[in-house]
Amino acid sequence: MKPIKLSIEGVFSYRTRQEIDFTKLSSEGIFGIFGNTGSGKSSIVEAIIFALYGKIERVSGKQIDLINLQSNKAVIDFEFEVSGKAYRVVVNLTRTSSGHSTKKLFYQKQEGQYRAMEEKISGEQLTGLSYDNFCRVVIIPQGKFQDFLTLTSGERTKMLKEIFPSLKKYDLSNTLRAMREETEGMQKEKMGQLNSYSEYTIEALNERKEQYAVVEQQYKDLEILIKNLKEDLDSRKTLFDAFKKQEELSQNFNRLKLNEENISALKDRLDQYRKTNRVFGSLLTKYDDLLLRKKRTSDLLSELSLQVADLEKKKQSLEEELAALQKENEQTPLQQQEADNLKTLADLRELESTMAILDTKMKDEQKRLENGKACVAAEENKKQNKEKEIADKESRLLNAEEFRSVRDWFAKNQRLNEDLARLRKENQDLCKKKNDCLAPFGDISPDNPEAELQQRLQDIEEQISKAENLLSDYNVKQALCQYSKALSSNEPCPLCGSLSHPHPAELADVDEHLKQIKSTIRDLKARKETLEKAVSSLDFYSKQIQSKQEQINSLQQDIETHKRQFVWANYLGKSSLEITQMENEDIRLQNELKELRSALAAIDRNIRKYSEALKQIENSVEQSRNALTKHQGRKEELGKNLSEEFVLQYAQVDVNQLNEQRQKLLAVLEKRNAVLAERNAVLSKQNAVLFQREGERNSCKQNLETIIGETDKCESEIERQIACGGFQSLESVRQILSSSFDEDDAQTQIDNFNRQMIEFSSQLAALSEQTSGKDRPAEENIKSDEQTLSQKEKEFKSCIANKGGIEKEINLFETKLSQKTELEKEMKKAEARLDALNKLSQMFKGDKFIQFISTVYLEQLCAKANERLQIITNNKFAIRYWEENFEVIDNLNSGKTRSLKTLSGGQIFQASLCMALALVDTIRLNSDTREDFFFLDEGFGTQDNESIELIFKSLVSLRQENKIVGLISHSEILKEKISYNIAVRLDQNEGSLIENNY
Repeated sequence: MKPIKLSIEGVFSYRTRQEIDFTKLSSEGIFGIFGNTGSGKSSIVEAIIFALYGKIERVSGKQIDLINLQSNKAVIDFEFEVSGKAYRVVVNLTRTSSGHSTKKLFYQKQEGQYRAMEEKISGEQLTGLSYDNFCRVVIIPQGKFQDFLTLTSGERTKMLKEIFPSLKKYDLSNTLRAMREETEGMQKEKMGQLNSYSEYTIEALNERKEQYAVVEQQYKDLEILIKNLKEDLDSRKTLFDAFKKQEELSQNFNRLKLNEENISALKDRLDQYRKTNRVFGSLLTKYDDLLLRKKRTSDLLSELSLQVADLEKKKQSLEEELAALQKENEQTPLQQQEADNLKTLADLRELESTMAILDTKMKDEQKRLENGKACVAAEENKKQNKEKEIADKESRLLNAEEFRSVRDWFAKNQRLNEDLARLRKENQDLCKKKNDCLAPFGDISPDNPEAELQQRLQDIEEQISKAENLLSDYNVKQALCQYSKALSSNEPCPLCGSLSHPHPAELADVDEHLKQIKSTIRDLKARKETLEKAVSSLDFYSKQIQSKQEQINSLQQDIETHKRQFVWANYLGKSSLEITQMENEDIRLQNELKELRSALAAIDRNIRKYSEALKQIENSVEQSRNALTKHQGRKEELGKNLSEEFVLQYAQVDVNQLNEQRQKLLAVLEKRNAVLAERNAVLSKQNAVLFQREGERNSCKQNLETIIGETDKCESEIERQIACGGFQSLESVRQILSSSFDEDDAQTQIDNFNRQMIEFSSQLAALSEQTSGKDRPAEENIKSDEQTLSQKEKEFKSCIANKGGIEKEINLFETKLSQKTELEKEMKKAEARLDALNKLSQMFKGDKFIQFISTVYLEQLCAKANERLQIITNNKFAIRYWEENFEVIDNLNSGKTRSLKTLSGGQIFQASLCMALALVDTIRLNSDTREDFFFLDEGFGTQDNESIELIFKSLVSLRQENKIVGLISHSEILKEKISYNIAVRLDQNEGSLIENNY
């Protein structure tokens, strides 16, 4: 459980509504709730407990006692978080004529809003903690847990059972009985399974392995025989195939030689074609290409000549049109001058209008400037009055540093007196507890009760020793009686071996005496335990009383020293009430000064605001004046460029008409210039095209002349080659080259013929060598051998199948035997388990094992407590649980152990704190609660500064464990160290008030 927000009203000393925001308060991991004794600090935690569980120890079942005596109702509104979910509980207690009424409702936060839960829900269901465990987890009961260290073993075991319900699970007698029955059933089941494996034996497995060895030998013999048959058959088949292939190749070779003449004629024709193509192929191609180029170039020349003539006519027409346009353009300068004058006149008219507007604006701003200066003067007057009033009140304030020292002196004086009263009350309570320890022993002298109790304890121990000796004697007598009763004639005595028994022992009332002695021993041990407990408690309370008295004496000295430290003459004779009244008056003056300074700051802001506005107005006036001056100069400059006649001519024409007339004139000029530029561009383009076409025509003419020359040279070369090569004419050459003769196909036929001739000759030679000197095998013998081989292969496959079947049986037997072995092992385990369970049943009788587990719990608690105790005490001592008691390990004395009673009061507190934190951690683990948040309700008034410093460091270190600690105390030292805290103050009129310091 982690608190989020608490609101209380009318609860105990809280008359008015008070709120605590735990989210902000606990943001640093540690926070404090501070206040004087009786101010209402612990009531905050009690309100939380009551809201969740509906009860607290203080009201003892009378819920009406929770309502403030001056209130008619009490309201607790508590928001908290459990396992990441937010909840809220609201409790309303109202006084009625018959007593009181209670209304309580839980809410859960869903979609950002709290929604009411079912009425039967409880705080224990939400937190997962019972009321007692919640008080142990959320509020560490240091004072109560200290008693835990001095309990007897039985009382401690009983307490641990209540704190840790899981200890009850160690009553395992029923569980062991069920486990024993389960083991016996399993043993019977395994025995039945073993019976089903009776046929699977080692002998049967060996028999099958022998069968497998015989079949394995058959398998190997057949494998060798089949291999030899295959090799011989393959050799004879290869020779037979060679003779057969030799006959086929001889026939093919003879057929190929019959085509030899046709191939020779084809070769002659191929040679003629290649010779003609080599001489005339490229020459005729070049000649045909030249003829084609000559025709195309001649056609292109004719077309270019026609284009040049057409372009020259167009050029002449454009030159005549441009001459006419240039004549019209001679009037352009006069028209441009008129357009510029119209623009100047329009600008002059617009400038005069702007100047008139600026003049009006400047006059308005001058009036605003005068009004602003009057406002500033009024605010300055207010400021002087406020400053005088502030100076008057400041002179009446107290000296803050001196008054703070005086107030702290009175606060400390009150705190010291309250601590003295508390210590005296605690000392009286300890004396009463000490006397209560002696109450059962009313006849003990009060002068030295410890010595008298020790003497009584020694007497009882002697009585127990005598009784135990007597018990041993009677046990022997009882055994003798049993032997005597068991004696019979002619049977040897178990003690002396004699066969005659003339005087057997007769001891009467032995059993009755044994019962009386055992009862006496039990009574004596009970009295001894009571005395030991009384001696321990008496020693403990004596040391506590001595420690308290030392604290009281020390505190009285502190009070006297504190009185001598009062050195402020101005406050001599003043009471705490007068000091408070003076402080209230000073606070009132400071509040009034705060308001006056706030008002003075507002006046200063107004003055700055008005001053800034005045500055802006002055800047605006200056800008307007500068603009008028600038416009006047521009106006005079524009007037110089216009003649009086021109101005009079357009006196009645407004600015828009002037601009319109100017735009029309500029449009005429622009159109004329555009046409002239366009015609010039067209003429330039025509000249470029004409120049390009003339160049192309000249180039084409030169190219045609070159082609005609090359054509003539080619014709001469062709005629020379015809004459030299013995060809009849150009037409006969073209006829040879243009025939449908396929040169590649002819060459392929020739190559294929030559290749086949070579291959056949080579293969025939190889086959002749392979068959030379050998007889041709008979085909019938080969077929007979193939049948024999097939028969042996069938026998081989049958052998493989038989081998596989036996191998499967062997694997099955081995698997079953392995399973059988495992079952036999499990049977032995079951027998051992059953034997162990019988022994455990004897061990778990009574509380023996629970006491053992309790010892483990206590040892773990000590280990966890020592982790923090070593930090708090600088590793001075540690705690251990040994032989059913707690002991101190003195690290400053070579780790020697001593009694827990030897610790001082402060050391007992440190040990109790660490044991309490360890208990909290353990309870959280056993209750499935994950929020590490708790309150530590302890004053620390009896601790010195060094101890408080160590305790504080230990609590701060808990932040590294993601724990949030809420400290409830009246220690000023801790208040100064914990920055996030709330102060609880008891006001006579308003009750307990909370002041947030975070």
